Amino acid sequence: MRKHLLLLVAAVTTSLVTAACSAGNHGGAAAQSSPTLVQSSSAAAATSSAAGAGASSTSKACSGVKLQSTDIGVTPTTITIEIMADIGASAIPGMADGSVAAIQGWANLLNSEGGLACRQVKVRVFDSKIDPTQSSAGYLDGCQNAFAMVGTYALAVSDVTTLDDCKNKAGQPVGLPETPGVALNPLQACNKTDFLYGSTGSPCPAGSGTQTYTESSVWNEYFKQALGTSSAHGTYYVALTPPVIEDSAVPQYLYMQHQGLKADQMVGLPATATEANFTPIISKMASTKSQFYFSDSVFTTFLEAKAEAASQGISSKVLWVCQTTCYDPAFVKAGGAAAVGTKVAIDTLPFSDASVNAEMKTFVDSVKTPDSFGIESWIAARLFQQGVENLVAAKGPNALTRANILTALSQVKNFTDGGIIGPVTPSQHTPSNCLMVLNTNANGTFTRVWPAKAGTLACGTTGTITVNPQTAFQG
Repeated sequence: MRKHLLLLVAAVTTSLVTAACSAGNHGGAAAQSSPTLVQSSSAAAATSSAAGAGASSTSKACSGVKLQSTDIGVTPTTITIEIMADIGASAIPGMADGSVAAIQGWANLLNSEGGLACRQVKVRVFDSKIDPTQSSAGYLDGCQNAFAMVGTYALAVSDVTTLDDCKNKAGQPVGLPETPGVALNPLQACNKTDFLYGSTGSPCPAGSGTQTYTESSVWNEYFKQALGTSSAHGTYYVALTPPVIEDSAVPQYLYMQHQGLKADQMVGLPATATEANFTPIISKMASTKSQFYFSDSVFTTFLEAKAEAASQGISSKVLWVCQTTCYDPAFVKAGGAAAVGTKVAIDTLPFSDASVNAEMKTFVDSVKTPDSFGIESWIAARLFQQGVENLVAAKGPNALTRANILTALSQVKNFTDGGIIGPVTPSQHTPSNCLMVLNTNANGTFTRVWPAKAGTLACGTTGTITVNPQTAFQG
C-alpha cells in the first residue's frame, strides 16, 4: 500500500517519474484476461500488535573488543550510512526532507544510546532530485563512501547496476546493502541487495506481461464491516500517473473483486484530471448505486471526484476510501467539507498511537516534524539496525562487512518495528498484510475507525492472483 504515497509526487513530476519506471503499454484495452486466483489456507483476519526492533543493544558485544576497520564506511569508531533522498527537485523542493530528518533522528538516538555495532553512526546525505542520473550518482557515492544505503527515498531510480556490483574494501563485488524507505521501480524493489520492509506486491524478479501478484484479504475485511455485507459493489479508481501504479493497482482490485467486492466499473485517469473528467464516472456510480469509491489517486484528484459526486447528489450515499496520500492535514485544508468523513487507509499505526505504542512515541520524539515520508525511512533504518544487531550478537562487532550484513538482513523474519507495521519478512519481497483505517475530521486530524483498539492493526490472509494488468484493465 505504500506505493500510493508516491502519487503525491507523480501528479507534479509525471515525466520524470515515468522515465524512471519500467512499464509496458499502458492505458487500457483489449478483452479482459482470466486471472488465476490462489487463496492461502491461513486463518481468517486477525489483529497484530507484535513487537519488533527496539533500542540499540551494544554493551556486552563491545566489552574488551579491539574494534577494526572492517569495510568501506566502517572505522574503529564510526559507521557511515547514506540516505539518498529527493530533497532538491525544482518541481517539489524539500519533498523528502522528512526522510532525511528521520534518518538523522534515528542516528542521534542510537548514538545517545551507545551507538551501533560499538560505533557512532554518521549520516551522509545525497540529493537525488527525482532524477535518474542523480540517483545513479547517489549509489556510486554510497558505494565509495558508505557502508550501506539506509532509508532511501528516491523515486526516479532506473539503474541498480551499482547496487549489484559495488566492491567492498577487499575489491570484491559483493554489492551495496540498501534498506529503502520506498522503492517504486520493481528493479530496485526486487534487487538482490535491497531489503524493503513493505513491498508493493509486484512479483520478483521484475517482469512484464502475465505475472503472479501477492495480495491480501484485509481490504475485503474492512469493506465487509464498513458496509455490513461481504458482497458489496462499487467503483475502483486507478491512477494512471505514473504508469507503474497501474501494474500494482489492477491486480489488487481484481483480487478484491474475486473476494466478493464486485466492480460497477474499474476506471482510471491521469493525475491532471479535473472535476469535469469525472462526470461520466460519477454518473455511472449514480445509475449503478455504487456503495463505495476506492481510489489510489493523489488527494487532489480524489477531491475532484468528490466534488462531482456532490454536484450529482450522491456524495453522502457512498463510502469514500482513499489510501495513504490522504493521510495529510493538507488534504482537509485543500478539500474543506468535501474531505471530511473520508476514510483513509494506511499500513502503519497513526502518529496519534504514540500514546500507546513505545516505538511510535520514540519516532515522534526523535523527529521534529513527523510525516509519512519520515516514518517510512525510519522503519527502513530500524530494519537495518535489526540486521546489524543480529550480526553483532552472532559474530561480534568486527564481523560488520557488507557481505555479512546482506546475509543478516536476508535472515530477518516477522519484522514489525515494535508493532508499527504488520509482520513482514523483507527477503520474501511481499507486502504487509495489515492496515488500519482512519476517519478524516474537520479540524484536519484523523480518528481511528478500524480496528477500534489503539495500537493495533487489522491483518488478513494472503493469496495470489495471476494476471496481465495491461490487458485486464478496461478503463
